[in-house]
Amino acid sequence: MTLAAYYNKLKRCWDELSVLCPLPPCACDAAKELTAFEERERLIQFLMGLNHQYEHVSNQILLLDPLPSASKAYGMVQNVEKQKEIQVTFPESSDITTVMAAQRFNNSRRQFSGDSKFNSKNKADRYCDFCQTSGHLKEKCFKLHGYPE
Repeated sequence: MTLAAYYNKLKRCWDELSVLCPLPPCACDAAKELTAFEERERLIQFLMGLNHQYEHVSNQILLLDPLPSASKAYGMVQNVEKQKEIQVTFPESSDITTVMAAQRFNNSRRQFSGDSKFNSKNKADRYCDFCQTSGHLKEKCFKLHGYPE
């Protein structure tokens, strides 16, 4: 069951219970205390019914002072769920960096190996008419033009 479905089902039960067993109208402090108690009870019911994956956020909510209402706690849990969805969609930045670095390395290797100056296959096709050896052309022959200093 999704988080939204769970909360909506629980809220419908609370609403039905409020209609079937309404609190008597009273202006005294006892009614306010009873309403606050009922709200804390709903919060605890909501948090206890959550999946194990929300245990961390449930514990964080219970540490808040004053305790939030059940609807505010639902909003907090919903935010955590959205963050987890984003993390699944976008892996950690270090993973992305690793992938991008590997792609860049592979692209540079292709460019390097495709360069005719460095490609060993192309050197085998070259033949020097001056010194009668393969691997270079007469224009680049050291025996003819001298060795670099």
